[in-house]
Amino acid sequence: MLRNNSIFKERNYRIQYSWTCERFGMEESTFSYALRDFINILITKFLAEKITFPNTELQINEISSGFIRIKRIPNVISAIDGSHIPIKASHHQEIL
Repeated sequence: MLRNNSIFKERNYRIQYSWTCERFGMEESTFSYALRDFINILITKFLAEKITFPNTELQINEISSGFIRIKRIPNVISAIDGSHIPIKASHHQEIL
């Protein structure tokens, strides 16, 4: 029996989404709004000036091969590492 990959991915996404909400004590609707606002800021403030994508098939293949070689992550051509967006640490003690 074949598993429908899109349903499997959606289920994993929902589990991670719920875990994140639980971890930070947020309702899913609140998290959804915060995530939407964060993505909108990334798009409007950083997309044009900081985020670039490869333009040619050669660039795509070189970058993708680099991700596979360095971290063994396939099908990746770009990543955002957070170095352009300062994230302040919480003043509360982290509970693991």
